[in-house]
Amino acid sequence: MWSVFIDIYIMNYDGNLFDASTLASVAALTNTRMPKFEDGNVIREGKLEKLKVNNIVTSCTYAKIGKTILLDPDGDEESVMDARLTIANDETYIRAMQKGLSGSFKEQEINDLIEKSFEKSKDLRSIINKLNSD
Repeated sequence: MWSVFIDIYIMNYDGNLFDASTLASVAALTNTRMPKFEDGNVIREGKLEKLKVNNIVTSCTYAKIGKTILLDPDGDEESVMDARLTIANDETYIRAMQKGLSGSFKEQEINDLIEKSFEKSKDLRSIINKLNSD
């Protein structure tokens, strides 16, 4: 059994750490190569195999400032936002949601943001897949 750990070191910060970290982590996992494992033995010679990744999960973070909701807030926007909602999903399912700060989202706003997250995640997965085709 192999274990994979991901440590994220922030070199420069200007907002939306969740989405940047998720994208970098998934890109790293989809580019990971592992030794083969056959008949109970690790085979280190030859070509390494790609780590099997069943789902590519991406996240979209939304900031609510007053009545305005925006995607991918920068540092200045984060400093004045009333509420934050991060939605992580794969192609089919919502995998995680986290709401932060004391402000709130209406039910219809959340439903709209879920739909937008599924749309945006197609673009993000496309970027990850393009990185893997090189």
